[in-house]
Amino acid sequence: MQAVTISKERLKIHIDSLGEIGKTIDNGVQRLALTQEDREATLLVSEWMREAGLTVSHDHFGNLIGRKEGGIQTSLR
Repeated sequence: MQAVTISKERLKIHIDSLGEIGKTIDNGVQRLALTQEDREATLLVSEWMREAGLTVSHDHFGNLIGRKEGGIQTSLR
């Protein structure tokens, strides 16, 4: 199985970038459903998912779903 590595720098950039969308004057974030901010954040996260090799979709409730196909590796001895 391939090990998963996380880039601290990239993670911080992503968190900071997402935090700018819907930023409030008191350093909070507000992205109400079906608003421009919600759509902008969803598009940004969708882009990151695709860059990571995920298949991106939405369910009938509007949830963003990223899926990475995989397989089970077995060894017989």
